Amino acid sequence: MSDKEWLTVTQASELMGVTVGWVRLLLKTNKLAGWKVGPRAWLLQRTDCLAHREKLGPLSNFRRKAIACRKTRTK
Repeated sequence: MSDKEWLTVTQASELMGVTVGWVRLLLKTNKLAGWKVGPRAWLLQRTDCLAHREKLGPLSNFRRKAIACRKTRTK
C-alpha cells in the first residue's frame, strides 16, 4: 500500500473507527489534515488517519465495534 493513498471522509471514518461527522469536525478544526476538493468533498492521506487513530486510545476499539454493529443492522 502506498504512503500517499488518499481516502474519502467515509473511508477515513471507517479506518479510524469514528463517525463521518467526527472526521469532518477534525478537518474543520484543523486537527486532521485534508484536501478539500469540492463543497463537501475531502481527501485525506491514509497515514494521517492511521496516526490520528493511534491518538484515540482504547475507546476507539469500542467505536470500531459500534460502527461494525451498525453496518450489520443496516444490511
